[in-house]
Amino acid sequence: MLNKCKPRPSARWARECSRLLAVASLAVIATACDGSTPLISSVPTPALYFILQLDASDAPSGDAYALAATAALPYDARYLSVQSVEASRVSDGRRLAFDIVQRSGPVVPREFGSLPNYSSQDGNLRWRADGHSGMLGVRDVQPGDSIELRVVAEGTALQGAMRVPRRPVPSIRIENGDRVLRLDGDAGTALWTAGGRWGSRSLNTLRFNIDSTLTPFELERADSIQVTAFDANAAAYLVPPFRDHAGVSGGLGVVGAVVSSRAVVLPPK
Repeated sequence: MLNKCKPRPSARWARECSRLLAVASLAVIATACDGSTPLISSVPTPALYFILQLDASDAPSGDAYALAATAALPYDARYLSVQSVEASRVSDGRRLAFDIVQRSGPVVPREFGSLPNYSSQDGNLRWRADGHSGMLGVRDVQPGDSIELRVVAEGTALQGAMRVPRRPVPSIRIENGDRVLRLDGDAGTALWTAGGRWGSRSLNTLRFNIDSTLTPFELERADSIQVTAFDANAAAYLVPPFRDHAGVSGGLGVVGAVVSSRAVVLPPK
């Protein structure tokens, strides 16, 4: 089925999505790209934020972090004291090399107006880049893997699961004189975005449904393009009302995955 979706090219939306896609391998994210109210609660509520981002490299580098904290009114969020964390790959049950980073007190957002917008290093759960003692590191994860995460923090059990999308392979061709972007999706991809570049300048990031074949006007100006795939939870987290429980049970938050393609040079017209 061919489903043509309209892009959302507003400058604000593009800036927010660019910020989301720029976060390191695994990020703590709670800012909606659609301009909706950030995920907060008038009453502090246990929350888990865990978005695994795999960039264009085949070998992710560095540790990855998640955050167990309260979702609260601005500047009122605080770290939860974590008693235990367990994560595993569903296909073979192998454990992931997660450990607890002891942190306490308030979680301070990095910039006003997009809350809670925290750096990955602010997380209190760390996934080691390299595995050890038979456990898997970030570098061991593969597109298509499903991952389950279980955290107990201050007596509250928070659970989540993700399915890592296959790395997108965009195809751009000339049809009837227009550049057309096509993408074959996979079962792990619920939504994809395409971001163009013109020399050193980034163009708008467009948000598309996975079944789409589009000829956005940005393709007329760009000289290269990069596609990013979102799993169902990361996609739901962008759109209310699902974002309060985007793959998390026992509290608020998100457990999801984002995978980027390599940049593709556009063919001349």
